Amino acid sequence: MNIDRRRFLQAGLAAAAACGLGQRLDVVRAAGEAPAPEKRSLQEIGIIGGVPEDMRGDWRKSLRRMAEIGYRVLEGGPRRQSPGDFLKFLEEIKLKLVSSGVGFGKKLPQRWLDAAKALHAEYGVVFSPWFHPPEKLTLDELKEIADALNEAGRQAKAAGVKLAFHNHYQEFRPLDGKPIFDRLLDLTQPDLVSVEMDLCWVVRGGADPVDYFKRYPGRFELLHVKDLGKAPDYEMVPVGAGTIDFARIFAACPASVKHFIVELEGKANTMKAAEESHRYLSGLKF
Repeated sequence: MNIDRRRFLQAGLAAAAACGLGQRLDVVRAAGEAPAPEKRSLQEIGIIGGVPEDMRGDWRKSLRRMAEIGYRVLEGGPRRQSPGDFLKFLEEIKLKLVSSGVGFGKKLPQRWLDAAKALHAEYGVVFSPWFHPPEKLTLDELKEIADALNEAGRQAKAAGVKLAFHNHYQEFRPLDGKPIFDRLLDLTQPDLVSVEMDLCWVVRGGADPVDYFKRYPGRFELLHVKDLGKAPDYEMVPVGAGTIDFARIFAACPASVKHFIVELEGKANTMKAAEESHRYLSGLKF
């Protein structure tokens, strides 16, 4: 095909698309267009905790089963073992610890920093930074929380660990005309405090994860992946069985997102749900 003819066809196809007519992929290719980008899939899927309720606390059996299912990343910590023994077990079953939860008051406990270093954790996650209740939060109280997170992030960074905080849906209520979550992102320093975005709670709070990816580039490095049933009950269901459009969200994920971590809650906190969630996510194209 000569250059003039190719340009003519390309221009015609573009005009047709602009009119909403669309074109079949094979027609576009025959006209000399580049093929559509190949869709991606998750290369590594994580799990938090890894011991569903129906496993009755048998953490060794449960984590081994998670690894057999195909999970490769763990967010958690030892269960009455030394960090060395726990890491040895994880290495044996081929699970990689990437993050661990941290109790948080107004200060970051030194004992947690010591434990995080011993576990070689990449991230320490604060699941609830609210030493002032979020339901009645004032702007001054929120600033105090943000200052404490920044200081904790500074301590963690000095110890070789990245601090992140995890959201719930309560943070999406407005505080002086702006969602609490947005204000906390604005008040914390990106080089000290990252975010583990819980996709389910963002959606439940009436917000859009993709919008936050665009407005706060680079802030989100871990995602909690869990699914939500229909209103009005909003029951937790296995990932892929609910209402959240994960393909759309994952397709918009920035390069800063390193880990996709399944969280099982409520009636979905079972080994069967862990299997169903991994099967869905491992086959998802976006």
